[in-house]
Amino acid sequence: MRTFNAVGAATNQILYNIVTTGRLSIGSIRGAMALAGEADDLRWKQRKDDIESARLQRQYNELYFQASDQTKTAAERYSLLSQAIAVHNREMDVALENAKEDLMLAKKQVEQTPQNTKAIDAYRNALIAVEEVESRRVSEIRRLQSQSTGIIKGEFEGIKDAINRSVESY
Repeated sequence: MRTFNAVGAATNQILYNIVTTGRLSIGSIRGAMALAGEADDLRWKQRKDDIESARLQRQYNELYFQASDQTKTAAERYSLLSQAIAVHNREMDVALENAKEDLMLAKKQVEQTPQNTKAIDAYRNALIAVEEVESRRVSEIRRLQSQSTGIIKGEFEGIKDAINRSVESY
C-alpha cells in the first residue's frame, strides 16, 4: 500500500509540475513521495489512536454514568466526575494530537503544491478540526465542572439546612 501511495503521489506531482511550470523536478517528486510515506505512517498511528480514543470514550461514559447515580454520596459523585474529567482530557489530548498532525501534513502539502485547491481545502479542514477539538474540550470540561460545582453546592446546602434545623430545635 505504501508503494502504491508513493507512486500515486509521484504521478500527481509530475502532473502538477507539468501543468504549473512545464518542467519536471526530481526534488519535488522525491518530496511528494516522502510526504506520501509520512502520510501513510501517520494513518497507521491514527488507526491505533482511534482504538485508544474509543477505549477512553467508553471509560469516560462509564465514569459519567456512575457520577450521575443519585444513590452515591456527594463525595463519591464528585470523585467520579473528577476521574471523568481526567479521562476526557486524555481522550481530547489524543484527538488534538491527531488533528495537529493532520494540520502539519496538510501544511507540507500546501507548501509543496501551493496552487492545489485540494491541498488548500485539506489544510483548511485540518485547521477547523483543531479548533473543533479545542471547542469540544472546553465545552465538555465546563459542563463537567458545572456539574461538580452543583454537587458541592448541594452538599453545602444540605449541611446548612441541617445546622439551621438543629439550631431551631435547640
